[in-house]
Amino acid sequence: MVTELAGRGADGGDSITGGEPVAFVTGGAGPRIGAGLCRALAEEGWHVVVADLDGFAAEQVAQSLVAEGLSAEAEQLDTSSRDSIRESIGRVLDGRGRIDGLVNSAGVGQMTPADELTDSDYERVVGIDLRGPWWCAQAVLPEMKARGKGSIVSIGSVHSMATMANSSLYAAAKSGVAGLTRGIASDWGRFGIRCNVVHPGLVPSAPELREMEDSNPGNGWWLQHQLINAPIAGLDIGRAVAFLLSDRAACLTGAELVVDGGLTSMLTELSPLEPRPQDGGERT
Repeated sequence: MVTELAGRGADGGDSITGGEPVAFVTGGAGPRIGAGLCRALAEEGWHVVVADLDGFAAEQVAQSLVAEGLSAEAEQLDTSSRDSIRESIGRVLDGRGRIDGLVNSAGVGQMTPADELTDSDYERVVGIDLRGPWWCAQAVLPEMKARGKGSIVSIGSVHSMATMANSSLYAAAKSGVAGLTRGIASDWGRFGIRCNVVHPGLVPSAPELREMEDSNPGNGWWLQHQLINAPIAGLDIGRAVAFLLSDRAACLTGAELVVDGGLTSMLTELSPLEPRPQDGGERT
């Protein structure tokens, strides 16, 4: 299913090929990162393909952008299916002629102790968070290679650098995204294709923002330990992605950009999910 909505691209947006560049965003209807990311790209002058498993939500995001005079269309996409990826990207290429930027934003989390994880947990998390970006990158390669230019940005996580209790599988998958990014950058740089990764900290949903305001001990911990005492929004992540996709980042590939409010820049107290040492015990 595809719904195309013809809007106006913002003036002054960076174009990889000249004219209105096309960005294909997986997980584009996500309430934390995806929708804000799509808005940031549209405001930078991109035609945004909002691709999401929830086709109705994707249409809503695209329609909201077009209502503001921006340019977007919606695609229903299952990143756990190679056929769905090929078909969706194929429709966009048939209709638009090119994909200048791919953004791998679709992802799932898993908060389970390592000893309790199942094979199905592994297949779900690794399949969506790591295999999905690989399949999407492979699907856009032929067209980007033929043009000799393209840009790919994947959404990683601070969990690829420092994680917490019950997050081993998610951390492993996101660490894999960072490695995949470096590998693609190494393999495809000679074709004029750049590949980078953005590592967000916690990007709260609207309910989580309310919990932070109520001093929720879980999500509130993240904000309390950021160096910048303000929540990170999907729009913030989107602006970082827009920079990496654009020609302003022409010399950046294989790079990791951390957007976490400074969370990983200093040593902090243990998270509320981790056991505290006994009184008088040593912490290393």
